[in-house]
Amino acid sequence: MVAQPYEFVPGRSMTTPADRSAPSAASRTVAIVVHEFDPIDTRPYIVDLLAAIWRASGWRVVVVRGPRDFAPADVAINHVDLTRTPASYRALLARYPRVVNGTAIDIAKRRYSTARVRSAGETAGPVIVKTDANHGGVPEALIRAARRGWWPRLAARLERRAVERLPWALTGRFGNNHYPRFERPQDVPWPVWFNPRLLVERFVMPVADGAFHKRRWLFFGARETTIALRCSTYVPGDDSVLSTTLCDPAPEPLRHARRLLGLEYGSADFVIHDGEAIALDLNRTPASAAYAKPFYAAAIRDLAAGLDDMIGPPPHA
Repeated sequence: MVAQPYEFVPGRSMTTPADRSAPSAASRTVAIVVHEFDPIDTRPYIVDLLAAIWRASGWRVVVVRGPRDFAPADVAINHVDLTRTPASYRALLARYPRVVNGTAIDIAKRRYSTARVRSAGETAGPVIVKTDANHGGVPEALIRAARRGWWPRLAARLERRAVERLPWALTGRFGNNHYPRFERPQDVPWPVWFNPRLLVERFVMPVADGAFHKRRWLFFGARETTIALRCSTYVPGDDSVLSTTLCDPAPEPLRHARRLLGLEYGSADFVIHDGEAIALDLNRTPASAAYAKPFYAAAIRDLAAGLDDMIGPPPHA
């Protein structure tokens, strides 16, 4: 059965099929393209907040689920929450006249990491082990588990058992979004150096006043906001953030990484270490419950205007 596109209604599960008619001359349509098994109804993606603003300003917003689906639109957003956008979704996106993040089809950390350590003898000092995949590879695992049919379900069950019973250095999967940290590269389990799912980086997150400090850059086209985060732990998560303040714009090394990945919309976490800007994570589908808080309201409104900057506002706006 072909998945239906859904009308995006903030705060409500998207269960009403959207109109498949061509975009009207009296309005503009943006199609948010997601994986057919993506939990977009339950995850706090920024695009949910953006869509509310777009709809209020006259945009028609539809969510397109799956590579066999298509809803006519003036512009599409690649919001497939996987590290690498599958070929079938790239073919779907190619049917639209304009695609935001259309070339951002691979955001693996190996593509942009400047802190990577390739061998135990390469550097001294603390290191951290991460997944090459975005967000610990969790989105890929969730989508594999959601696939229908006996074989995908069996494969997902076997994967879960392997993750539970085998060392993370072999499976390449961590529990609780936890990236292991070691005082020196020689302490990293040897299978990590040969596991393509993992990579080792210098641990460069500054620690001051009993907290870890990093910065987050949110962007949509030329619209952007950079926030300094003071955290109780180096592990990503809303619960670890102690305070947030606006800070200086993202420096050139982060902009280079963004250009390298082809990101037009997304986020980047980074640090300033010994005067050097180092990217920690780049993401084309940013999500956090914190973005609905008043602190981020002005930033979200500004990001939403990035769509009008790129495409032009709806005719009656």
